[in-house]
Amino acid sequence: MRETKSSIFKLLIVISFTFGVFFLMPNFVKETHAEVAPCAVYGIHQMYPKNTATVKYEGTNINAITLGTMAKCVCGASIVYNGRPYSGGALGTYVTDPTPDFGAGGHFTYVASEENVMYSSSSHLPGYRFN
Repeated sequence: MRETKSSIFKLLIVISFTFGVFFLMPNFVKETHAEVAPCAVYGIHQMYPKNTATVKYEGTNINAITLGTMAKCVCGASIVYNGRPYSGGALGTYVTDPTPDFGAGGHFTYVASEENVMYSSSSHLPGYRFN
């Protein structure tokens, strides 16, 4: 009888240890990582279209994006693009957080360096959700 209690006790200790190793410390089983969320308010920027916009290359009068859409997040992040990501279409040419240059009547002009003008054939952009 005493031997049975001892073996049950040992079994419970082994089960407790196994539970602790595999369920409470996931790094032993699988490598985990954390992503830094770009938006301080939502984690992922919630982009809502605000107005039309044109983006010019910095230091020139050449348009990078003509009659694009300016979308903003509550946190202040902005993006100008010429695609249709809301309907599942490509994002197209885009610039994140361009520098304001001029705005009147709901249409704004921004400037951006050539390195900041990007293109995406996807309707998704990491860190951004188009609503």
